[in-house]
Amino acid sequence: MWDKIKAYLKGAFKSKTMWFSGLIGGLGALNDNSQYLHAMLDDVSFNELMIAISLAIAFLRILTTKSLDDK
Repeated sequence: MWDKIKAYLKGAFKSKTMWFSGLIGGLGALNDNSQYLHAMLDDVSFNELMIAISLAIAFLRILTTKSLDDK
């Protein structure tokens, strides 16, 4: 069981989707804690950014051919 978990985690570090997900999570945390970022984005820009993020996640999923524990 531990070998499968280690293989999964090792594969996660090689996954573009996982790295992108971590980046988005970090940016979300930064955005919640920064008044400067709120001032930079109006509502339209924020919505466009969310659409772009959704498309990027879909694109990365299309590129994914292996499960994380196979990487």
